[in-house]
Amino acid sequence: MLCKTIPLDASDHPVKSVTIYQSSAAEVTRTFTVSLQSGRNIIEVSGLSNAIDADSPRIHGLPENVSVLDICCDVRSGRSAGINARSEMIEKLRSQKRELSTEKSMHREEYEALEGSIRSPLQAGMSPKDMNAFLDSFLARKRLAVKNMQEIDTRIADLEREIASLEKTSKRDSALGAVTVTADAKDDCSADFQLTYLVSGASWSPFYDLHASSTSEGKTSEGIKLHYSASISQKTGEDWSDTALTLCTASSQTLQSLSIPSIDSLKLIEIGRRSWRIDSALSLPSDGLAHKITIAILDFSATLKYVCVPRKGPSAFIEASIKNTSDYELLSGPVSVFMNDGFVTKTTMRHVSAEESFDCVLGVDTAIKVSSEQKSRTEQEPERNFAEPTKTTTQTLLTTVTNGHKFDVSDVVVRGAIPLGNDASKISVALRKPEGLARANDGEDVPVSLGEDSKNVKVCWTTPKDGKGGEKDGLYEWICEVSAGKAIVLETEWDVKGPAKVKWEEKTN
Repeated sequence: MLCKTIPLDASDHPVKSVTIYQSSAAEVTRTFTVSLQSGRNIIEVSGLSNAIDADSPRIHGLPENVSVLDICCDVRSGRSAGINARSEMIEKLRSQKRELSTEKSMHREEYEALEGSIRSPLQAGMSPKDMNAFLDSFLARKRLAVKNMQEIDTRIADLEREIASLEKTSKRDSALGAVTVTADAKDDCSADFQLTYLVSGASWSPFYDLHASSTSEGKTSEGIKLHYSASISQKTGEDWSDTALTLCTASSQTLQSLSIPSIDSLKLIEIGRRSWRIDSALSLPSDGLAHKITIAILDFSATLKYVCVPRKGPSAFIEASIKNTSDYELLSGPVSVFMNDGFVTKTTMRHVSAEESFDCVLGVDTAIKVSSEQKSRTEQEPERNFAEPTKTTTQTLLTTVTNGHKFDVSDVVVRGAIPLGNDASKISVALRKPEGLARANDGEDVPVSLGEDSKNVKVCWTTPKDGKGGEKDGLYEWICEVSAGKAIVLETEWDVKGPAKVKWEEKTN
């Protein structure tokens, strides 16, 4: 019995699902229904993407009485010679369209200028003869401007039709991939099957919108909404219409060369979710443009603190520490921060697994005021025989934190720095206040009593990160609570001792 050849155009059959990897690849699944005869059948699927990976096509879902004997994939080049020429022509036509649009704008401005000029001569007073001549000229100029705009609209419409035709042809030339399947059927039957293949030219990346809010009194809410979104683009040559879409954080191994890896030691860790199915079907044209979709809207609870760095400015920044209590793995990506739906800032999120936390600045609390004043006094040490005369300068830094809110504010963090000594110049620094800090370890809280108006005040050396911070760098921070409408004064004092003739100044490292 002769073989039966079944030609199929991919554009006539739906894309059932697409999985997009972050490695500029996507796995496409199309569904087909064919009538097979008993014996050998050749199924030719044309109109697939030029970017198809020739080794990737697979057939799934055939009934048990049908077996696949061979799968062959190639990209036919018969119509591809004019792709570059058509692209150049499309760009040329688009340039002509832009020029016509500019010319139309000029005629529009001329028309509007005529509309404005009709009143000024009338107000100046004109003879009936001059008036008639003016109106004849005015109407003629207006008619000409309208006629020019209408002619330009016609020319633009013609250009758009020509561009659309060329783009349609170019899209066909971007779909020259073909898969030929040889299948053997035990008897005549109708068969549904799925064709799965990989294409390059598709990618996605995450981005986030973080929404915070405050009450009418200005108190920042602990509730945070994180809009987890994806920017997707594809230029595979295939339009994906009403398709089930899955975004995957892994890379497609099929498009990568393989080698025997070295063996590494193993440990058990908890892993986050690696792929996400978009709830509703989507359509993604092959236009190379970024299309933005929402993966999930996540509700988190934040721990808030107000961070001040008086040496750099008077602002109190609202910093939120947010724990990822969702099942989603938050990939690194840009974050836009909004407070009460108003844009605040842009930042970047690092990779955050489930149950990990990340920090984010929500804005500046303008009701918390911070000011500082530094005083100094110098004492000359008595001269001694055979000893270099020395002097001691006592530096006193007074930092005032004022809470302008009608509610108490806790976890106000005021960060400061004590200058470091200079061995080469024989300059030493000794911390005097706050008491107990000089004997504390890095990160160890030292309670401080400031009087009746203050409570829960403590100070500590910062905890070093990446080898920076802590006592060795002279970095410390106050943690305090400020009552509604009250102010507290934080005092730091240190002695700088060195040779009497040596002049010094504080300088930022």
